[in-house]
Amino acid sequence: MQLGNGCAGSQADGGDGRQILIAESLAVATGCVSNKATKQDSLRGGGMLDAAVNNPQVLAAVVAGGVSVVVSLLSNIYSPIAQRRLERTKGEIQKEIESVRTELATITSEKNARRAYEYETRKRLYE
Repeated sequence: MQLGNGCAGSQADGGDGRQILIAESLAVATGCVSNKATKQDSLRGGGMLDAAVNNPQVLAAVVAGGVSVVVSLLSNIYSPIAQRRLERTKGEIQKEIESVRTELATITSEKNARRAYEYETRKRLYE
């Protein structure tokens, strides 16, 4: 079927609608536009932008890119703060470890002194 603008048209055969979809796709691809919205888009010059925004895959990619940028910025801001906190906590834990080691050394030396005293006392007792 020939349309008034020189573009070939197609009639539906009453099937599942594939012929209509193919014909509309061909019309849009070749510039023979029969859709008012598509004509308006081409007149505005924003057809590609509108198609990109209306395409869920492109929209998902743009959102993912935006989220990635935000996460990267937050990571770069928070990283030095977390590093300082880690160093401070690490210093506190090192102090606690040294305190426990000193206490353990004191307890060990007290036990050794008591053992040596008891040994010498028993030795003199049984002589």
